[in-house]
Amino acid sequence: MKKLLAVLAIPAAVLLASPASAGVDEFVDEINKQNVDIGMYNLQRYNLPLMGLEACNRLHGGMTYEQALASYPAVFGDGASVIRIAQHTICPDTLR
Repeated sequence: MKKLLAVLAIPAAVLLASPASAGVDEFVDEINKQNVDIGMYNLQRYNLPLMGLEACNRLHGGMTYEQALASYPAVFGDGASVIRIAQHTICPDTLR
């Protein structure tokens, strides 16, 4: 029985994870397409998805757009664009 549950849990996890992954991929593509200034993240582009996920975490945590923008470190570049693109690709439920 445990083995059956484990086998069924794997496809369920993949199905549930797909939309978030697609959103993160779209986020990265859009950041690159719009040539958004990402500050020091240019040195570590593999961390780029974390920028979008963090913006969404802050918004889901109760911050307003303005609060999330104010908390965005300037060394990470154009926070307004990063947050806006994250909202449209990763967490559209935060758009009002």
